[in-house]
Amino acid sequence: MVVGGRDRLAEYDVGSRVPEMAGLTDCSGRIDALRRRAHATVGDAARRDARTAQDVGDYGDAVSAYADARDAYERALTYDGDRPDGESLRERLSSVHSEEAELATTPQSVAQAAYERADSRERPLPAARAYRVALDRYRELLGLSWGPTAFFVGDSDAIEERILDIVDGVVDARIAATRRALSAADTFEVRGATDPALSACAVAEAHLEAARDAVTELAPDREGVLDVYLGAVEDARERIESASEDETDGASGTVALPPPDDEEDVSAADERAADGVAAEDDTDEWTSLEPAGEDTLQEAGPDGLAASLEALDREACRRLVADTWQALGWETTVFGASSGKYDVMATVETPVDLRMAVWVVHDPEGALSPADIDRCAADQSPADVVSLVTTATVPEAVRERADDHGVKLLDRSDLTELLESEGVTHLLSSATPAKDN
Repeated sequence: MVVGGRDRLAEYDVGSRVPEMAGLTDCSGRIDALRRRAHATVGDAARRDARTAQDVGDYGDAVSAYADARDAYERALTYDGDRPDGESLRERLSSVHSEEAELATTPQSVAQAAYERADSRERPLPAARAYRVALDRYRELLGLSWGPTAFFVGDSDAIEERILDIVDGVVDARIAATRRALSAADTFEVRGATDPALSACAVAEAHLEAARDAVTELAPDREGVLDVYLGAVEDARERIESASEDETDGASGTVALPPPDDEEDVSAADERAADGVAAEDDTDEWTSLEPAGEDTLQEAGPDGLAASLEALDREACRRLVADTWQALGWETTVFGASSGKYDVMATVETPVDLRMAVWVVHDPEGALSPADIDRCAADQSPADVVSLVTTATVPEAVRERADDHGVKLLDRSDLTELLESEGVTHLLSSATPAKDN
């Protein structure tokens, strides 16, 4: 009987009809449609991730994300369904292929653009920093494009040659900056301003160490010229310290240095700096100013300095602050009054980069307000330190507010004392124009 039952089941082929009888055939179609949409959604998300990674320079992550997007779209096409339709999926897949081709050339394009920016910089310090960025980009490109199966476009021989060119650019720019710092040290030494002179030597040494970081691994043959300049810095420092200890005026000739590769431009800049002219209008490079009227100001004493300070207009006061910080070894950039932010950005690299945002409130007849402190404290994000220099009267409550907010406050007496103690009172006499009464 059992055998007969089996024969009858076989006759009616009940087993093959089970999915149909249970309605699972339609369910299977719905499942395919869901899978198609799910894979398409995964592909869209992976494609967005790839674009984001490419924009921020995470090129390896971008490659992986585009591969995930391509795989997801291809899987979506293997399932039946009308959402998204086949034409839309094929367009997305084609876009992924195009975007992958663009990605393959992106590191090379970014590196080339960085090099061109560095090569266009005329001033030593901005050039050195831009070359450093270009060096990082090309080293990254070399790693990404290495080997015959590399995804990214790039010729390793050409990249290595460009890296050596960039190292030369770093060295030449840092040497030019070193020469300017040494020129400033000589000028300060002649004036008997020992501390600013030693600060200039420290800046020169920092430039050389920054150059050494680039050449030690990549171009050790350039270390010799850095050693020559480092010896010149040490000689200048020893001479300045010795002159200070002997209580002499420390006057001396300019340090003899071999010219860098771009000797004509840099030598001309050094000569202009020594003559008291800002080379290439560099507000963020070392400059040297002649001490016009210095004797008169020193004889006038603190009261005379304060009176001269009060007579300045706002623009002249901002320039005085920038020149003072520059004389102390900082590199400064002055911003226009219409910028709505800090007046001076000062940077120094001994031994690490330090950025100071300096606000200037020039109001000899007024008083500093809590709002001035709040404004400085709220806008110090691009700097490590924020400072406020003012000629206004500072109420004790405002001084305490500055301390609470971490704002370094220099009032009128602090500024005149700084000018006197550092031997740079001549900067006050050269600050122009004067305020109209």
